[in-house]
Amino acid sequence: MQKVFRYLFILLWFCSANSFANSGFVKPLFGIEPLQIVEANNKGAILLTRAYIGYVGYDYLQATDSVGNVIWLTNLFSIQDTSVINGVDLIKSNDGNVWIISHFKNGNNSLQQKISKIINGNILSTNALNTPDSLQPLPLRTYATTDDNGILQVLSNSNSTQFYLQKINAQSQIEFTKPINRINFNHTLETI
Repeated sequence: MQKVFRYLFILLWFCSANSFANSGFVKPLFGIEPLQIVEANNKGAILLTRAYIGYVGYDYLQATDSVGNVIWLTNLFSIQDTSVINGVDLIKSNDGNVWIISHFKNGNNSLQQKISKIINGNILSTNALNTPDSLQPLPLRTYATTDDNGILQVLSNSNSTQFYLQKINAQSQIEFTKPINRINFNHTLETI
């Protein structure tokens, strides 16, 4: 009878831990939570999800059709630093391809960025974005895509309050990094 109570206790503990899995309060041994979603070209979705093994998060990318059936699933273990919390971002370019920007710890608590191109679930390339250590991604990162399938992001200088606009082209190269200054705008806030 004592074994039955022990098994019942373990089952109840696991169920209660699992109920808090997506709240961030308790992460069970195998918790899964969605992070980002974008619409795919086939009216389906591309999801960035995180699976937990213990307290370490590993990211996955999956594509679904319009009724939720999984088309492909790719683990991002090889292109992520699991010690960086929320260190992977998803961007869908205008041509339907997917970009993953991953953040890595770089010595003195700064972050280094790498960009990976993913087509149909296959990681085609991963390139380091060679940005000076003084330029860091914002805590709440957002990206915009350009008509030529490039990516725009905003960086900040960790030594000052200066912000920079950076464009990454379709070949994963930094095209430019320009300061965002008042001199870049006219009196009606249109870009010059």
